[in-house]
Formats: sequence, C-alpha cells, structure tokens
Amino acid sequence: MNCPICNHADISEIALKCPECGSDLAQLTMIDQLEEKYVNDVKKRVALEGEQVFLKKEYEKEIKKYRWRTNRLLILVFLIPLFMKYCKKDQGELIYHQQDINALNQNIETLKKENQASKKEIADLKNLVESSNATVKRSVNYTVKKGDRLSELGLLFFNDMKAGYKIGNDNNIWSDYTETHLEPGTVLKINFR
Repeated sequence: MNCPICNHADISEIALKCPECGSDLAQLTMIDQLEEKYVNDVKKRVALEGEQVFLKKEYEKEIKKYRWRTNRLLILVFLIPLFMKYCKKDQGELIYHQQDINALNQNIETLKKENQASKKEIADLKNLVESSNATVKRSVNYTVKKGDRLSELGLLFFNDMKAGYKIGNDNNIWSDYTETHLEPGTVLKINFR
C-alpha cells in the first residue's frame, strides 16, 4: 500500500500511520477492506446468477425431452384405437350362438332365484332382530343401600349426577330431604330412556 500524502511505498496493510509523514491511514485501510468485500460479493452474485442460468437451460432441455416423449406416447394412445377400429379382422369379432345365449339365460334365472332366497333369509333375520329388541328391559329395580343418594345413583346409571332428579321424579320421592336421606331397603325403579 502507498501513502496518499507522501507517496511512501511498501506500507503494511495493517499499519494505522505512515512511518514517513505520520498520516492517519485507518480510514484508507477501512475503505480498501470495504471495496474488497463489495467486489467479492459482486463476484459471488454473478457466479450464482450464471449457475442459475445454466441450470435453467438444463431444465428447459429436460422439459423439451419429456414433452417429446409425452407427445409420442399420446400419439400412440390415440392412433392404436383408430387402427383397431378401421383395420378390424373378421376372425376377431365375437359370434354368439343360440346355445350360448340359452346357457347364459339359465345362469341369470338361477341367480335370480338365489337372490330371492337370500332376500327371504334377510327378512326372517330382520324379524328375529326386531322381536329380540322388543324383549330388552327398559328399566331396572334397584334396592337402596345405606349411604346411597339420588345424585350418586344418577352418576352410577346415567353417568350424570343431575339424572338423580329424574330417578326421584320417576319414583315420586324427590325433595331436598330425600336427596340426602334415602331409606335403606327401598326399591327404586330406574327407567332407561
């Protein structure tokens, strides 16, 4: 580095003062460092942009290659059915004989009979399920034990403490007194809804 004041040569890059004239070189050193940093940043940016342009061109080449392949495939997909339609051979056509038609009609009839039989079985099973649902209990008798309360019974049977009020109303025993004092041995009818 050279001193800008006295043109003294061979000054080290980290020197803060000129050994000849004593000028302050700190600002000059900072300017040189900033200039180097800026130049390096610009070089990196240009290199990255060049690489991106190269990658973009490679990508476009790949796209063109795949477009050509796709176009060939689409042409084949549409041309093969057209070829088959217009170049049909006589031996490739299906010929149905009356004997085959009769056999297929018999198969259809047997399938219809099996379908009717399975429908009948389903109806019988539905009736059986409905009759079994009719015999399900909709209520339970519960004998009160010492310390039982209506809210606890509601929690036990309905998973809701407020259901104790319903149990009390169903058995005509609801009051503030009966909430806390149920007689042991009393049979309560618990209706499930």
